[in-house]
Amino acid sequence: MVVQLVLVGYVLAFLFVVSPLWTALAALIMVLFASREIVARQKRRLPGTWSYGLGVGCTLLAAGTMTIFALMTELRPDPWYHPRYALPLLGMILGNTMTGISLGLDRQI
Repeated sequence: MVVQLVLVGYVLAFLFVVSPLWTALAALIMVLFASREIVARQKRRLPGTWSYGLGVGCTLLAAGTMTIFALMTELRPDPWYHPRYALPLLGMILGNTMTGISLGLDRQI
């Protein structure tokens, strides 16, 4: 457990270098994992890759819009893409977005 926490600490120290590229890459990875979880929660899936594509699109649109809105209006960090603010906020919004989208996709006709 200690080794795992140390490795996560090194990854976070590397990730929290203020760079829009690394922040966007980490956010994209978070959205892809959230979308995979949305598909895994569905009992009746859409045929083909529709459920994954729809999950990615809805998650990216909803969570991305709300995160950028919160960063631009309320928090206003010095570089707006600072990972110290953007990534935890995106994670909190993704949790709620995943629940809503997975319930919506599961209740299809």
